[in-house]
Amino acid sequence: MRNVSDAYLAAEQAMQVPPVASRGRTNQNPQDIGFWALVAEDFDTHERKFFEQGFWAIFVHRFGNWRMGQPKIIRAPSTLLYRIMFKLIEWFCGISLWYTVKLGRRVRIWHHSGMSLGARAIGDDVHIRQNT
Repeated sequence: MRNVSDAYLAAEQAMQVPPVASRGRTNQNPQDIGFWALVAEDFDTHERKFFEQGFWAIFVHRFGNWRMGQPKIIRAPSTLLYRIMFKLIEWFCGISLWYTVKLGRRVRIWHHSGMSLGARAIGDDVHIRQNT
């Protein structure tokens, strides 16, 4: 019989979610597409509406992950910018989507009020609707 930690690690590998120790230290954006192409895809997913709050939350999330793959000279000012953008999204849009969440492609957030996403992973082609 396997112990719980073996089953936990097997589940993480099956979902392709990085182990807890490595999350937040590397760029977890999808690797098969570049940053700006990913942002363009997210914009299309949000019906090319510039003022969609969910799009901006995902943009900040993608930026937060992108910066982790950069050299320290770029990462330091990018981290400051990420923290400012994250707080602005929290205050004005009411969405908390931490960069440590592994986010798939074509994710859409339909948002109408306060939302804190604490999932470990969100897959491809997911629509999240919240009405409170």
